[in-house]
Amino acid sequence: MTQLYTSSAKLFSLLYSSNKSGRHQHQQQQHNSSISSNTTHIAVITQKDGHTVTRCLNRRPITSSSDALISNNTSQPSKKQRCFALLKFSGLRNRSSLSAASSSSSLPSCDILQRLPPEVIQLVLIHLDCASIARLSRTNRHMHAVCSDDGLWRTLLARHFNARIKHSVIPAFEYYRHHSLLEKRWQRGQAQARYMTGHTDSVYCIMRYDDRYLVSGSRDHSIRIWDLATYTCVASRTHHDGSVLCLKIQRDNGSHWMVSGSSDGTCVIWHSLPALVPVHRLRGHTNGVLDVCIVNGWIVSASRDGTVRVWDQNTAKEIRRLDGHGGPVNALQHVSGTSHVVSASGDGTLKIWNVDTGECLRTLVGHMRGLACAKYDPMAGRIISGGQDALLKIWNANTGDCKATLVGHDQLIRTVDCCGDRVVTGSYDRTLKVWDATTGQCLLNFQNAHDSWIFNALISSTQIISAGQDKRILVLDFGHDLHLGESS
Repeated sequence: MTQLYTSSAKLFSLLYSSNKSGRHQHQQQQHNSSISSNTTHIAVITQKDGHTVTRCLNRRPITSSSDALISNNTSQPSKKQRCFALLKFSGLRNRSSLSAASSSSSLPSCDILQRLPPEVIQLVLIHLDCASIARLSRTNRHMHAVCSDDGLWRTLLARHFNARIKHSVIPAFEYYRHHSLLEKRWQRGQAQARYMTGHTDSVYCIMRYDDRYLVSGSRDHSIRIWDLATYTCVASRTHHDGSVLCLKIQRDNGSHWMVSGSSDGTCVIWHSLPALVPVHRLRGHTNGVLDVCIVNGWIVSASRDGTVRVWDQNTAKEIRRLDGHGGPVNALQHVSGTSHVVSASGDGTLKIWNVDTGECLRTLVGHMRGLACAKYDPMAGRIISGGQDALLKIWNANTGDCKATLVGHDQLIRTVDCCGDRVVTGSYDRTLKVWDATTGQCLLNFQNAHDSWIFNALISSTQIISAGQDKRILVLDFGHDLHLGESS
């Protein structure tokens, strides 16, 4: 009786109150976070047979918060809570018989539930956590059918994981279950690890395209394209006279083109990926090109000469030069949806520029030493920066206010990337760290990922890819063997 009452009360309270309840807005605040007991430490180990594995060094038990799951709180359940509830519901929905569940001697019937149209019940179910849906599915055959409906789990998949599926013979519930398994792997740092080798010197930059391919640039002057499905190099080109320090890929009219920057002081425009056909060389910088980005048809480059320059991609002509930094400009980020870029410099400042006019709109000051990397997060409207002071700072891109300072690395932070609230950093301390940008907590600490300095790292919903001075590219795949559909 208690089980049925709890779920039913929650169901009907939602019928009358779900439209009135609003989400609590997270109020950003300053964090001074550090590596703590909540951080999972993982070693990346190459075995004698050549295979690479990950090993947790301080496994933390993930315990279910049962009180939260059975309460009448109608707020969104955490991803961790959904994982535990799924384990129970997965077994229930696959049972061939529901005689025990539908027996009047085991659970009393609830006529009012039967009278509601299934589409009305489903409108409420999307607001419940998995534990409540599991309990409702056990009340009778009708509710089991409603709770097992493929359309319901498609909706929950989009609501909880921002994922969708097209036509598939695999039930939507299985996609949901696989997303929950993916979330558990992220919590525990469980990833399939593979190294890709081929460069003969340090790998400075990497960038993905078409989900399946990765492009890398190296101190050996070459650019390589890798197939992430087979972990093999499928193309290699050498056109620069120095180290390839940066890459940016753009998709236009169904095809990809790329810009690379080099220590030889030039940028090269490449067409026809993965064939890699060089079409233009941009000359003008008086020192190495450290980063590039593409803004509304313009190519923007940052250099060790302390300038940011804007180029016409069709004519390869310099349009304007942006001066203002007092040191090398080490990183560039396009503020998507605008004609603005963020530059990070060895002078310790970030600057926001309008590339159409050349105007410096804002200068962000807060780091104690030079900056090495920056990332603009369009979903949250924030800028994340790191540098020689080993601090990771999170800024409000609209106001320029520093919202958080995250502490954990011991040496220079060379690279930063983000996917949702997950932020990955790579450092000269040879570690990869994954942070929660909302709480400021360091979630994962990958040790021994590289034998030396880490120069670049990328993060997606399923992978971390990193490159470093040890000439290797590391792929940490959390989504291997999972059916995940498509990201919305």
